[in-house]
Amino acid sequence: MGKDEMAYRNSVVIVLNFCNEVWKQPQNPDAIDRLVTEDFILTSGGNDICSRQELKRWVKRFQAQVHDFQFHVVESFQNADGSRVASRWRVT
Repeated sequence: MGKDEMAYRNSVVIVLNFCNEVWKQPQNPDAIDRLVTEDFILTSGGNDICSRQELKRWVKRFQAQVHDFQFHVVESFQNADGSRVASRWRVT
């Protein structure tokens, strides 16, 4: 496996681990401390969430308001060097 393929697999695996640990049952928003870098930006509904603590607050508010949801990863992909990852989800 080449270096580029390893970077791709590692970045996608991190995103999938995040989805599985934070969003799927049993939900664990505290996993954010381990899985998310401090200098990230998540954009949701046109609003930027810019720190681990902000993300944890946002996730906990969402999980407290939306009960019994199912979380499905539609696709995850990244840029060539693995420094940016996008993931599309569906919640039912």
